[in-house]
Amino acid sequence: VSKSGTNDYRGSAFGTFRNDDMVARDFFQKTPGVVKPPFERKEYGGSVGGPIFRDRLFFFGAIERFDEPKSETPIRSQAIFNELRAVPCADPVAAIPTPYDDILLTGKVDQRLTDRQNLSYRFSMQQNSSDNDQINNPALTDLTGGSSNINDVYDFVANHTFHVGTNKLNQFAFHFQ
Repeated sequence: VSKSGTNDYRGSAFGTFRNDDMVARDFFQKTPGVVKPPFERKEYGGSVGGPIFRDRLFFFGAIERFDEPKSETPIRSQAIFNELRAVPCADPVAAIPTPYDDILLTGKVDQRLTDRQNLSYRFSMQQNSSDNDQINNPALTDLTGGSSNINDVYDFVANHTFHVGTNKLNQFAFHFQ
């Protein structure tokens, strides 16, 4: 379900930020000599809606962004780290970067044809990417053991609603993804 535009222009905005100074140490990070891994998360976005033609045609749009560029999965066992160091061609590291990036965009147009008929069109797009997202925590591998996950999702919906009398509704929807 997505919002619709109205006869008034309205909008909203939001944002949050967290970094490693705002994150408590977990059980494993309280071990002497273990440093807390870097962390940074930003979430922000907004929406706007309003009339194109008063009482007949409306628009709504929203954008959301999630960015976690400094996430890491630490290798929490020195014994595992030493074992990895002994493997030929291995490139052991103290932590494996696991950044995540996500953007979601939605646009919608609503059209009032008559008092009993409405049309609406909605387009959504989501793009996200995550490197090394299949790493266990704690990590039991080196940088050659990860994978990249990249998704581009596009979605379109067209909807016609017709009120037949006072107690019946006819609706046709087309969805493509």
